[in-house]
Amino acid sequence: MTECLQWARYHWQQLMGGRNRDEDERSYSYSSLLVCGGKSSQPPRLAGKHRVVVPHLWPFKDEYEKYSGTYVNNRIRTTKYTLLNFVPRNLFEQFHRAANLYFLFLAVLNWVPLVEAFQKEITMLPLVVVLTIIAIKDGLEDYRKYKIDKQINNLVTQVYSRKEKRYVDQCWKDVAVGDFIRLSCNEVIPADMVLLFSTDPDGICHIETSGLDGESNLKQRQVVRGYAEQDSEVDPEKFSSKIECESPNNDLNRFRGYLWFDVLCGKSDKIYKNLIGEFDSVVMSDTEYAEWLRNHFLAETSIDHREELLLESAMRLENKLTLLGATGIEDRLQEGVPESIEALQKAGIKIWMLTGDKQETAINVAYACKLLEPGDKLFILNTQSKDACETLMSTILKELQEKNPTSPELASLREGLQHTQDCGLRAGLIITGKALQCALQEGLQRQFLELTACCQAVVCCRATPLQKSEVVKLVRSHLQVMTLAIGDGANDVSMIQVADIGIGISGQEGMQAVMASDFAIAQFKHLGRLLLVHGHWCYARLSNMILYFFYKNVAYVNLLFWYQFFCGFSGTSMTDYWVLILFNLLFTSAPPVIYGVLEKDVSAETLMQLPELYKGGQKSEAYLPLTFWITLLDAFYQSLVCFFVPYYTYQDSDIDIFAFGNPLNTAALFIIILHLVIESKSLVSGFPALEVA
Repeated sequence: MTECLQWARYHWQQLMGGRNRDEDERSYSYSSLLVCGGKSSQPPRLAGKHRVVVPHLWPFKDEYEKYSGTYVNNRIRTTKYTLLNFVPRNLFEQFHRAANLYFLFLAVLNWVPLVEAFQKEITMLPLVVVLTIIAIKDGLEDYRKYKIDKQINNLVTQVYSRKEKRYVDQCWKDVAVGDFIRLSCNEVIPADMVLLFSTDPDGICHIETSGLDGESNLKQRQVVRGYAEQDSEVDPEKFSSKIECESPNNDLNRFRGYLWFDVLCGKSDKIYKNLIGEFDSVVMSDTEYAEWLRNHFLAETSIDHREELLLESAMRLENKLTLLGATGIEDRLQEGVPESIEALQKAGIKIWMLTGDKQETAINVAYACKLLEPGDKLFILNTQSKDACETLMSTILKELQEKNPTSPELASLREGLQHTQDCGLRAGLIITGKALQCALQEGLQRQFLELTACCQAVVCCRATPLQKSEVVKLVRSHLQVMTLAIGDGANDVSMIQVADIGIGISGQEGMQAVMASDFAIAQFKHLGRLLLVHGHWCYARLSNMILYFFYKNVAYVNLLFWYQFFCGFSGTSMTDYWVLILFNLLFTSAPPVIYGVLEKDVSAETLMQLPELYKGGQKSEAYLPLTFWITLLDAFYQSLVCFFVPYYTYQDSDIDIFAFGNPLNTAALFIIILHLVIESKSLVSGFPALEVA
């Protein structure tokens, strides 16, 4: 308290006495306000890496050039390719797929004279066609992202021009660190800023950060201390402050830095007449408030444990108060969300909720959408340290294993995910952002996954966008399961991109999630139909198509194999090379594509009424090893029939080699297509309806 009084008295005497400069102009540093103890007039130094932000003005020209090399531009770029790297990078990514490498190997092998089976150029054609189609698709998707980036980059704002000495229109992509920006109502702000002036009498403004943390409620931001008492807009030409702050990081809830500056004032200025004398009178008249103010300043300028100190300071001030009222915002769920969640759980899908909401809000939303049920036992993991997190997880896991002895062990976490859907015990895990940060560390990941495998639902609250993506990455890599991420804001983009399947919901929070996703839906309730109906159909179509491709290739290639017994294994073909190439590329390509688009083994109504049918895809019932080998044996048998029936028919005749091959090709083509018709449940089930009609 004595130091604070000495500080106030010293500066009051300096203003009144005028010892350092003449009486009409005096130097005063607001940086001393930050420490309040009077021990040092220098701004505190940040621990670790930090950066200095210098105004982009002529008086700071030399200093700005010194630091500008460490600054990055404000241009947004979410595209993957450029015109120069598109071809090599796209080919590099495509050849990461085993199938493309396999066909490339076959094509290259055919260039070796000893094993050459077809014309070299012709064998390259199917692979080139596939690579070209995929490259065109990737290019179009990247071009759409480029147009969105261009739209945001070319948004116009008002930036102070050093040359014209006024605010001019400028694109956001050209905004530089240290520029002065004049913002308008409802303007998008794709940059970090420090608020120096607001037209609001209280020096505040309201912003929406839904694109960052998913919260649609408005948040208050106040003019930085030292500028809050201004009556007019800041004049950049008279601005003499610098900012020293922490380097860019992924923490959305905290920003640590210092604004320090010199202000020139005389006896007629407001600072001379009203700040210091006012503060001096407050200190002299109310020692309790002065003591609190001193401690509060120390808390605000603390680098370590700043949040805890500020909370303690607020608790000392905000006591013995009477609650007059409270306001709230109703955050209603979209229509059909509870029904969709319930159906997906019946389908055997494990659902985690990753949100930036507070713990109480997240739990209420989880109950409202039926992710949690009233009878569920909740375990809340809200520790602050790694050791405490490990201890609490061990305690919870032990309790769950005692109540359910068949809980999954570390070696069978993947099976445990399915087990939790069928066991009688229902448990839900609630984990906060700080505890999640500990659980995601290397030593606790396995224990965390074992705990989640024992719970029907997991709710991660106060999670940052980076934590969301890390959770998805952890589940995907360690459990080796198919992951799906769905979100509606820019804060969900990283999570959507990391998941195997990303789904964006188009809505009030913009189109960032949609642009980064594989699929886009208008409302969450459509997720049920997307997975239970189209997901089931897609799995059934792909499984049958894979089996069919093996079948038709084995059946057709074996015709060449049987012929080798009669030509001394010379590699001679009874079919023209173009027919061999076009058989897969043209003759038998359209029917499988039509099958893959239109085949419906079960009606949509049945799949929606019985979500349990989705489990067939999870258990891979349509593509079992037994089914695969039966399909290959069937292909061998049919190839024998297609070859030897014409062979014995034309035996001892004088037809040439291609005349013999034509009926083989015709019979094989007819049987292979007929096989697909028989396998199609849509066509087979449709015949009785036609007869009745």
